[in-house]
Amino acid sequence: MRKTLEGSREAYVTIEQEAETLKYYMDLERLRFSNKFDYEIKIDPKIDAENMVIPPLLIQPIVENAILHGIAPKETNGKIEISFEMVENNKIICKVEDDGVGRGADKKEPRDPKHKSIAMEVTEDRLKMINKAGRKEMQLDVYDKKDETNKPTGTRIKFKLPILMA
Repeated sequence: MRKTLEGSREAYVTIEQEAETLKYYMDLERLRFSNKFDYEIKIDPKIDAENMVIPPLLIQPIVENAILHGIAPKETNGKIEISFEMVENNKIICKVEDDGVGRGADKKEPRDPKHKSIAMEVTEDRLKMINKAGRKEMQLDVYDKKDETNKPTGTRIKFKLPILMA
């Protein structure tokens, strides 16, 4: 919790700090959900995680959605993968991928009337604000994963971020 609060006060955090905060968050959620999911965080060796920076708390709401809306309603255990990959044109691609029930299936599940999911809206608004401030390279894409029978098999969220140095 402390790392989240500290990160929320910064304009940018290193990829290493963001990965550590995500690890702590997912460890807590695993406890909360009785080890219902496993996770993996991968950082491309070409990325200088100690010096390259990204906006803080951009990824956490997406991971929260993956847990609450993808994995929690699933009958079996699930997995969440987070990856940071260096790509051409000085970009970093961050992916959050789950093997949950998929976005369409989650809409059929009864919801807690007190819970209002706003993670995607807040993340998209933050990206718009950051882009307006001169960083027009940031982009968010959402993919609904499906098997060969068109059955939902999870969700993949992809961020395209510019490389910024601390």
